[in-house]
Order: sequence, then structure tokens, then C-alpha cells
Amino acid sequence: MSDDESDEDDDVFLDLYERFPTWDDALAAVRKHETFKHFRIFAEMGLSTLKPEEIDKALDEDVVPWRKFHEDIVQSVAAAKGTTKAGATRGSVMHMNTKVALKKKLCASKIEEFDTVDRKNTWRSLIQSLSCLYIEELENNVDKERDELSSRIDNILATPWSPMDEFHGECIYYITGAMIKAASDKILQRRTTDSLRESLSTLVLLQTTTKDGAIKENVPSRRVENREAVSLNYSTSAFYNVICKYESVYHTLLNEDGIRRYGEGVLKQINSLLIWKDVGMKDLLDVWASDSDAREVSIFFLNYYTNLRGKDFARKQNAQRIDSTETHRAEVGLSHKFAKEKHEKERLRDSQNDDDDDDDGNFEKMTLLQLKEICVKYNLIKGGNKADVIKRLQSHMKKVRLAEQAQANDIMENANGDDEEEGVA
Repeated sequence: MSDDESDEDDDVFLDLYERFPTWDDALAAVRKHETFKHFRIFAEMGLSTLKPEEIDKALDEDVVPWRKFHEDIVQSVAAAKGTTKAGATRGSVMHMNTKVALKKKLCASKIEEFDTVDRKNTWRSLIQSLSCLYIEELENNVDKERDELSSRIDNILATPWSPMDEFHGECIYYITGAMIKAASDKILQRRTTDSLRESLSTLVLLQTTTKDGAIKENVPSRRVENREAVSLNYSTSAFYNVICKYESVYHTLLNEDGIRRYGEGVLKQINSLLIWKDVGMKDLLDVWASDSDAREVSIFFLNYYTNLRGKDFARKQNAQRIDSTETHRAEVGLSHKFAKEKHEKERLRDSQNDDDDDDDGNFEKMTLLQLKEICVKYNLIKGGNKADVIKRLQSHMKKVRLAEQAQANDIMENANGDDEEEGVA
């Protein structure tokens, strides 16, 4: 490494050190966090193998080396910088591995002072949780893009938005039924907290309607109606409109430009910010619902939608076939992508005027030089007289159209075939 590179790294480290909160400020923020409070409450109630004073020691610099942990995290962030896409990816992986190693090392602090396996495991769990909160506190402060992203989300939510087309709207409404079903399943799970169970029960009761009710509310329910044999859920227009707000944000930001601007963690960032935005979730519950109730419900639905949307985006980016075990949203997303592209190509082809280069009927009007340039464009042999070149181009264009048609039809047939096997919306 040259002296210039070393100096640059030092500058990056010092800049980060200035932008990060100090180690004691970060500890103070962690001490106020609900997670730490709950650990201590459980200890006071005798529900933990650790004593309250031992919980307090977890944030004592003399017991756990938080200052050294702080410096190592900042150094890792500085070392992970990349000037290229590949370099940034490698740096991101390196930083993630470093964080795992540092947290594991931190969890071993004073572990020998605990006399039983249960007490040691509880201590590790405590330190692991607090170290995650500590890192989150640092990264939230150092990330200058977070405030800008939050403002963008505010602007998106404040701007009237509607689905791209009828098919897009039907997909979103179809998902709302799946989310209602997921909420119903969550209610039955033993691990669900009482507060979330009560809030979700209220939402399912108030925001589920019938087929006639959906028609009266003029929601895009055609796709659900077509699969009514499997007793799908119809959601109200109010719940559909809230999910449309989620979609408006993801539709605007979850793309290649968004990833370049906010990094590969853009999904997580959007999720964590949207939880605190007013999208009308509280209005879907009863009049006695509190802000914390609405936020708990928002977290549940946002996690569901974020996972679904992330998988959908990955499928479209990879442009690969959908396995029948994947979510229906991913299937619909990819089939919609191919169907939309096919429709746009057909519409463009139909509307082409006499000057369009690639219209088979216009090849006769072109010069041999122009025809050979098109051959080069499509990697075709350009030799021969004009009649031979035209015949070669017409054959190529026909093969392209047939391939596009077969690909779109195959994707749509697979999506529709899998639909018949699914039992939930």
C-alpha cells in the first residue's frame, strides 16, 4: 500500500470517527432501548438466570470492552470502502464477516464468571442483542443517505399514486388477500404476543369483506374472483389502499437506480423507515387502538410485504423461471413483466410507420447498405445481393417474434398452472 493510500484510509477512518457517536453516547442510547429494559425487567421478575446487577454490568466498559469494540467497528467500516461495484461488494462482505467475529468475541467477555451453562447462554444472548443494537446505533448515525431516503419516502407517500395498469392493481389486491390470510395464521400461533393477536384479530374482522362487498367498493378483484373455487380472501378498499401506499414506495425506489444510490440494503432501509410513517394503518383498527398497536401491526405486514417484494425483484433481475414452491407474488411479477414487454413490443410493431427500420415490409424500400447495417446489428451474415439479405432479415425477425411469443406464453401458463394448486390468495 502506498503512503497516499494509507493517508486516504486514515482520513476515511477519522471522518467516520467524527460522524459516529462516541462509544459512551452509543451505550447511553442502547441503555434506553426497549430490548435492554426488557432484559432487566425479566431479571427483576426472576424470569432470567441473570440478576439485575449482572444485566447492568453488560453495559459497563470495565466489564465488557465496548470502547475497543467501537474502534474496531469504525475501522471495519473504513476498510470496507470500495471505489468500484465489485470492490464495494467485497468490502460489504468483509464488513459483515468482521461484525460477526467482533460480536462473537464480545460475547466471550467475563463468560468464565458464570457457573452454569444456562447462565452463560443467557449472558451470550444478552451481549449479542446489545452489540446488534450498538452497531445499529452507529450505522444509523453514520448513514447520511438515511435522512434523504426518509424525505423521499415522505414525498412519495404525499403524492397521489395508482398502479401502472389494471394487471398491476389486480396483483396488489390479490396480495392483500394473502396478507389477510397470513394475519389469520399469525393469530393462531402460540408465539404471537397478546397485543399483536388482538390487533390482528380486529384488523381481519374489520378489513375482510365478501365478493359482493369488493365489487361495491370497486376494487380490482378480478384475479381473486377467477380463483374463487379455493375460497380466497377479499379485503376492503381501505386495506387495499394502505398496501398501495407500500407498493408506491417500493415501486419507486426498488430498482437498479435505488440500489446504486442507497446500496444493497435498500430493502431493509425502506422497511425500517416505513414503519414510522403514517400510511393509515391505525385507521384500519378500532377506535381504541394506540400508536404502538398500529406500529406492531405495521411491522408484521411490512416484513411480509418486504420479503415478498424483495423476492419478486430478485426474480425479475435474474429473469429465471419460477419454482412452484415460491410465492404467488413472484410468479405474477415475472409473468407480468414478460406479458407487459410482449404487449409493448406488439403495440410498437403495430404502430410503426413506413420509416421503421425493422418492419419486414419496409426492407424493400431500403438500400443494400442500410440492409447490411441491420445485419451487422443482429449479428447476421451481410453478404449476398439485396434479395438474399432481405430474405435473411425476414427469417430472423420471424424467429425473434416466435421466440418472444413462446417465452411469454410459457411463463403465463406456468403461473396459471401453479395458481390452481394454491389454496390461499
